[in-house]
Amino acid sequence: MKALTVDYDMVAQSMRDVCRESNDYFFHKNSGRVLSLSRVLIRVIAERSEDAHDSVPCWEQALIPLAREIIVLGSKDYVRIPEAFGRPEHRWMLEFCQTVRGAKLREKLVGSLRGRESCRRFKQLLKEHIEENNRWHVYCQKQWEAIVQEWLASHSILAVGARSLKKRLAA
Repeated sequence: MKALTVDYDMVAQSMRDVCRESNDYFFHKNSGRVLSLSRVLIRVIAERSEDAHDSVPCWEQALIPLAREIIVLGSKDYVRIPEAFGRPEHRWMLEFCQTVRGAKLREKLVGSLRGRESCRRFKQLLKEHIEENNRWHVYCQKQWEAIVQEWLASHSILAVGARSLKKRLAA
């Protein structure tokens, strides 16, 4: 196992982007950094377009050599960050409901998780209950960290001194 400092929030945010309509994300196995490449750049590189500099915005042109290394050559230093399919947060919301102490609130939260826009209703309801809302955020953060740790372990990476945006802001 290789020990790296990892920004859980960046990896989790990349995993949350299930559609990947505008970007795709790659993890550098030596530095622990997350690289975001635009779909336009990826398409241009995948098509092996020689005029890549003309096809991508100037701010992204510096990434062309690195994108070629990752997309065309299959760099061993980078691994694509997968999407978190299966709506994990919805499942976590259901699990979290079972930990809510107040029976009435628990019942309302479970009811809010039925149908379309259930996650929005759940979060809106929790906003009215600050203590439970804070517990939810801690619970959700721990769940994402566990998913990120598991994924990193599958690539023989051990996150040490892991950074989380919320932890950095609290310091």
